[in-house]
Formats: sequence, structure tokens, C-alpha cells
Amino acid sequence: MMNPDLLILRYGELWLKGGNRKDFVRALGKRLRAGLKACAPEAELVIRHDRMEIRGGDLPRARELALRTPGLARVVAAHRCEREMEAMGAMARRIVDERLAGGETPSFRVDSRRSDKCFELSSPQLNMALAAAVMAERPLPVDLKNAELTLGCEVASHGVYLWVDDDPGIGGLPVGSAGRTMLLLSGGIDSPVAGALAQRRGCELEAIYFHSPPFVPEETRQKVRELGALLAGAQGKLILHSAHFTEIQKAIRKHCEAKHTVLLYRRFMYRIASEMAAKRRCQALVSGENLGQVASQTIENLNVVDRLADRVVLRPLLTFDKREVMDEARRIGSYDISIRPFDDCCTLFIPKNPTTRGKLHIIEAQEARLDVEALVAEAIERTETFELSPS
Repeated sequence: MMNPDLLILRYGELWLKGGNRKDFVRALGKRLRAGLKACAPEAELVIRHDRMEIRGGDLPRARELALRTPGLARVVAAHRCEREMEAMGAMARRIVDERLAGGETPSFRVDSRRSDKCFELSSPQLNMALAAAVMAERPLPVDLKNAELTLGCEVASHGVYLWVDDDPGIGGLPVGSAGRTMLLLSGGIDSPVAGALAQRRGCELEAIYFHSPPFVPEETRQKVRELGALLAGAQGKLILHSAHFTEIQKAIRKHCEAKHTVLLYRRFMYRIASEMAAKRRCQALVSGENLGQVASQTIENLNVVDRLADRVVLRPLLTFDKREVMDEARRIGSYDISIRPFDDCCTLFIPKNPTTRGKLHIIEAQEARLDVEALVAEAIERTETFELSPS
């Protein structure tokens, strides 16, 4: 088997940045170096003006890291070659022959780029020369637009590279380039997807989970920790705060009207999350709420809840169809964890007919029956904090 010599990491949206592009590249390099230190410590990250490269070390593990790192548009597993057409043709044949060892005959094309204009052949001429070298002993149907197998080639001043493995990255912006945020993380499908989408827009996450023992089993919190570890893969580690929510739920159930239960839960969660965000210097909250999906997520109820947040609330899933959310959960690997059959605190004591169009003065009157400050203070005091490593 031919092992690649390096990974070529291509930028996507970063190219749209102007004078501050270097700040985004620096943030991306910081994340990649931290990830490589954990998964491929012998690998070296090289930063060039138009891309990054990973050389040496455990390249398969480094490739897995790159594919889940926001800020990268393409991840190419490339082979380095001598700058001479005979050697390039031989390398091209070897790469394609190995890929088609099973005897397949896919449609084929060559896609060359020649950033070093001193090279003797133009890009179209190079495409034809490499295609002729490959097909001299292995005729393949040619499809220049929708080929099943593409041989890539780059001739640069610092080397010549050939490949057939060119995979899409996550895209977006490097984690941390948009600031620190606090994710309201449950064990369900929506919130981890919201966290992953926020990371793709440059948000570095911490997370807060609301735990209600003995009503909620410890298996639920373990599920949330696994989801947090999954999200940690994009940023090296993730801090998870597990807030004690039992006494709040008991108080609401005892003193407030049942139909307002869910909305009152959410308002307490936002109070606690906002305080934790302030302590941890997080500039925004991130929530998996989706407009109209459940009773607490109508416009009226979201408006009532938002009054408690003292910073912007990011809701990446606000207009998503549920199927889109599930598809994204499968893509990031959270779906099978989220569907494990363990309840979270939001499913406790749910009324038959919950409030769907909450009015602020009515909800505030319900909360007047509670010692809100004491309940929030106790929840924060009993919060446990974990540092999660990538799964």
C-alpha cells in the first residue's frame, strides 16, 4: 500500500477575509496543533500562504482530525513526486493502479494546477500527459465533468504532488475565531447539533447540562458527557458544567400551575446558564431550540425565555426541519448516542396541556411564588464541572 507523504489542507471561507485573514489562519493553526499534539504528536504542521500541510507522524489519525476541524474546505492525502514528467507519469500510474486493484473501470479525468509558472507544461498539457501515462496500460472512459475517479496534480515551487483522495472538510471558520459561548446541552438530538454548527461558525464551546437526580438516571449524564466529548473533537477539549436542577423542579411542581411547568424550567435554565456564562467569560449562549417544534419553542415562549438572558442567544437550528437536524446528527456522529432511552430533566412532570403562548406577567406571577434567587444560587453552588477530551 502506498501511504501518503503529506496532507494538504485547503481553506474555504477564510479566503473571503481581508486584512484580518492572518488572525483566522492563526486560530486554525492553534486548533490543529493542539489536536495533533493529542492524536499524532510526531506530525508537523506547515503553514503556507494558500494552505496548510501536515507532514510525518500518524497521517491517518491526522486526517481524521482535519476532516472534523472547522475552517478547512478540503483535505487532500497527497504523494510527493520528483519534478520530472517521467517520474510524475510513473507515480500517477502507481496511484491509480493501486486504487483500481479490484479491476474496476470508472470514468476518469485529471485535474492539474500549476502555481509554479516556470514548469514547462501548461495545466491542460499536464492533464493530457498524465492521462496518457495512466491509460497507456489501463484504458478508462473519460468524463471531464463528473468523473468517478479524479487524479489531482499540483506543481508548486516547493514540490510536485499527486493524489486521488480529496475529501470535503467541514468548512466554516476556525473554532475560537468568533469567541467563547455556553451551550445548553441535553441528551437529546438537537442541542449537540446546534453546538457543532456553532463551532463551524467559529464559536468555542463550553456546555451546561441540567441534572435532576434521582428523577433522572446517571446514565443520562453519562450520555451527555459522551456528546460533550464528541464536540470536544473540534476544539481539543470541552468544559462541561452539570448543574443540579432537582430542587428547582420540586419547587415548581409544588408551588406553580402545572401548565406553566416547561416554560418555568426554561427560564430557570437561562438564569443559571447566563450566570455561568458570565463567570466563564462566555459572550453568548447557544441553544438547540427550533421554532415551533415543541410547546416551549413558540415565538411567544421564546420571547418570555429570552428576557432572562443577559447576552445574545444563538439558535443555529431555529428554522431547520426535524429531518435536517437528524441528518446532521448522523453526520457528526451524535445521533446514536442521543437516541439512547434515558430521559432528561425537560421530560419530567410534563403537563398534558402546556402553555404555548406564554405571557410575561403571568409567568412572573408564577415565579413570585418561588424563592428564585435562592434556588438559582443553590443550583450553581452544587454544579459539578468536568473537562472532556475528544472521543
